[in-house]
Amino acid sequence: MADDMLKLARRLVDVLGESPESLRDLSVSLYKLGDVYRGVEQLEAARHCFNEGLHLAEWLTHLLPDIPQYVELSDYFETALTKLE
Repeated sequence: MADDMLKLARRLVDVLGESPESLRDLSVSLYKLGDVYRGVEQLEAARHCFNEGLHLAEWLTHLLPDIPQYVELSDYFETALTKLE
């Protein structure tokens, strides 16, 4: 199910373009899928999802630094990556 959410989010980015909203949705899907992978101990897959999501969150923070939700999103990914160590 989480994998389906990720596919849908990627498709939305393809169709709608790289809007802040579609990139945020994609990053949230990556976080959720990474969490699923972490739960079943597929740590490399989880790390990949969290790293990709962190990259998107950092890009959003760079584009729109005045929106605190994007800054917080980066924090979520950094915390998730730390938990994998």
